[in-house]
Amino acid sequence: MKPVVRSLGLVLLVLGPASAAQAQTVIKPVGPGPATHHPSARIIHQDPPPRVIVSLNYSYLTKSDTFTDTRTFDLYQETARFTADYDVEARSGADLGGYVRLWGGLAAGVAYTTFKDDRDIAISGTLPHPFLFNHDRSIDGTTPGTREENAVHVDAAFIVPLRGKLQAVIFGGPTFFTVRQSVVTDIDWDEAYPYDTATFRSATVAKEEESKTGFNVGADVSYYFTHNVGVGGIVRFSSAKVKFSLGEVDAGGAMIGGGVRFRF
Repeated sequence: MKPVVRSLGLVLLVLGPASAAQAQTVIKPVGPGPATHHPSARIIHQDPPPRVIVSLNYSYLTKSDTFTDTRTFDLYQETARFTADYDVEARSGADLGGYVRLWGGLAAGVAYTTFKDDRDIAISGTLPHPFLFNHDRSIDGTTPGTREENAVHVDAAFIVPLRGKLQAVIFGGPTFFTVRQSVVTDIDWDEAYPYDTATFRSATVAKEEESKTGFNVGADVSYYFTHNVGVGGIVRFSSAKVKFSLGEVDAGGAMIGGGVRFRF
């Protein structure tokens, strides 16, 4: 009897730890352990920065200018003269542009602006008397005129993300102007015996065109409703001196505008 009891005790001694280990294995929770958060393990999905920006603007050239041109010619063995007064007022136009991101915030861009102002040219002058020396007769009148400016701006730019959906573009570079100007080159008049007075009839107007390189600087601030579409405002200052037969005139000036924006 004692050997049997001794053998049973030996079996229980061997199986006891194994049973306890088995019990621990059974009650061990199944599934992933408590989640651990590591900043390096988080994945943040961001849209890539846009590579191309296109702007379409209604623009307003704020600069106004006045200049005169006086010309003379021989008449009745004396000198006749007339003066044309040119008045160029602030005017509206269009500004179309685009930028391509090259690296980081650096970009290259090109824009085209156009403005046109139709306005009468005031003319005044004096004509010698056909019979009496030093008895000039005065004349005055108007004739239609046109001033048109087209400019191509080639810019280096820097794209600056602002708060939220705002974005700014700072730019500057050379501007290639083409300016068309109506120029009064001659006048015609009516006169009748006894020729004490003369009346302005018409003027000969030439449409002169000249090109000149200047510069431009400015900024564009936009708000995007979506990743691709938004609205914005632009301020651009450009300048050049253009020479016509009537003399040198200013081209460009301070421009403000606004319109739609697209980026891709």
